[in-house]
Amino acid sequence: DGSTNTGLSWSHSQDFSQSTHFRSSINYVTNTFIQRTTVFNPAQVLANIQSSANYDTKIGPMSLSLGGTRTQHPGRTEVEQGFPNFNITVPTLSPTSWFEWSPGFNFQTDKILNSDGATEFPYRYMTNAKGTQDSVRRVIDSRNTSSNFSTPIRIAGFTWSNSFTLSDRENDAPSTIVVIDVNDSSKKVPTVFAKTYSTALDWQTGISLPSFLQSSLKVTPSVSFTNVDGNAYWLRTQFSDGKFVHQTKRAVAGLSASPTLFALLPGFGPVTRFRHSITPLISWNYAPAADVSTDYLRALGKSKQGYLGALAQNRVTLGLSHVLEAKLKSTDTSSTAEPRKIKVLSMNFSPLAYDFERARQTHRSGFATDAISSDFATDLLPGFHGGVRYSLYQGDILSDSARFKPFRTGIDASLTVSSQSAIFGAFGKLLGRTSPPETPQTAGA
Repeated sequence: DGSTNTGLSWSHSQDFSQSTHFRSSINYVTNTFIQRTTVFNPAQVLANIQSSANYDTKIGPMSLSLGGTRTQHPGRTEVEQGFPNFNITVPTLSPTSWFEWSPGFNFQTDKILNSDGATEFPYRYMTNAKGTQDSVRRVIDSRNTSSNFSTPIRIAGFTWSNSFTLSDRENDAPSTIVVIDVNDSSKKVPTVFAKTYSTALDWQTGISLPSFLQSSLKVTPSVSFTNVDGNAYWLRTQFSDGKFVHQTKRAVAGLSASPTLFALLPGFGPVTRFRHSITPLISWNYAPAADVSTDYLRALGKSKQGYLGALAQNRVTLGLSHVLEAKLKSTDTSSTAEPRKIKVLSMNFSPLAYDFERARQTHRSGFATDAISSDFATDLLPGFHGGVRYSLYQGDILSDSARFKPFRTGIDASLTVSSQSAIFGAFGKLLGRTSPPETPQTAGA
């Protein structure tokens, strides 16, 4: 039909030194529709055109990484791009025995260009040069930029945590949003915004005191200064007309304990003994009542009526991890090595918080956690990981109109296998193949 396509591919790998490397795999086509209509391999019809480049180096103890990715989709104009992605990783610096510093920095920008997804206003209407009405399909782009700088310091058992975060999101497409009056939640006005955006600047700090009862309860007191609302300290959105507004911080006193409870159970068959351990993470936090300004709530699109974020906090949080281990019988009676142990089942449950002050004020459920999750793994199936996620509330958790109505939101499972996985060794034995002898490891100088 006269259409053409030009495809470019470039792969490059270079080691400038033992610590400086550059890797790239660039793939680009000018017409993604031709790929889909001319190839015969089904895998190529659906295959994405992906590009990536990454530069790694070290400066003293710091590890620096700069790179990005780009993806084109066959038969579509949409492009996903992640560039630049910049990371600085520094190992814990300890010039003295009582001082430790672990700084870290990352910066990431993700874009979706020429989006062909469904939108509320797919066409832009205008008057052309002839004076008649005309229309053109909108080109929709979105961007998400985030950055984080953390600098925790540990001094003689005291841990002072500091983190600075930046988040900037923009969706260059008109949309209709129901604007709620900040003083009267019954007043709702549907408003069309040319684009939606959100810029958030935040600073979090806190001090963890030295823990005590290390051999039993492992109790750790802490003091932190957190935002009254769960969002960032500085914020600007389309609701604030692009102006930055801020909220206040309040002191939060906390106490946490993480004891480990275990029991030894007799084994059977190839197992000599089972070890069952449960580690609950129990914490208590208290914060006085505070206030959130009207301008800040307006920037969030919320109303002061029914808002619960400024209430005093008297909160108990419970997390849980569970591990069932098995100690196997040793097949070599002459060896003095420790018998092999495997994890039969390990499970981790995300923390669940209950706020007594919220329950007292609303006369409803005091749960302050919007969602919970659990994940599990086992050495009986190496490389396997599973998880379940639940949502606890219907509606905004910071509103008194939210209903406690738990429902499952997702189930995920993954299995990673390779040529060294035990499952391939088992198939090989069934086929009469012998496992290759293990190469002994020699200690380096």
